[in-house]
Amino acid sequence: LAELLRVAGEDPEERRGQVLILLVEQALRFHDYKAASVHCRELMATGYSKSWDVCSQLGQSESYQDLATCQELMAFALTHCPPSSIEPLLAASSSLQREILCQKVNFQIHPEGGESINVSPLTGRAQQEGEAGVPGSNSDLFHWSTAATMKVLSSTTTTT
Repeated sequence: LAELLRVAGEDPEERRGQVLILLVEQALRFHDYKAASVHCRELMATGYSKSWDVCSQLGQSESYQDLATCQELMAFALTHCPPSSIEPLLAASSSLQREILCQKVNFQIHPEGGESINVSPLTGRAQQEGEAGVPGSNSDLFHWSTAATMKVLSSTTTTT
């Protein structure tokens, strides 16, 4: 249909890119993250640089839980975005990296799925499950992890 309507003139790559961007936008609007992810992967595979914005939208979506894909989406967005968008995308990417790191640390500390820290990729705020206090900065997270380490060490009966 896009070809018959001569979307993007005679350029088939541009046409395909524009159509895929529209599909991603609709999928995001209806919270269909699987479809959005499939189309974003197609856009990234073809290197369609104008898709950086929709890729960053999916990568920053708090409801989309595939953090490895979010990481790829943010890397693509950072590679192709205009200079004015680099700073906010770097901040979002940093928060995402922090969330991934917290999940890895939690798994190593509590592999059976015990107490953990949740970090939102957009806000970068950490919260211990079952605890009212919400550490919001890196120093808060550091102090929380130090306190948690001290708690574990104090409850350990055997020391070396």
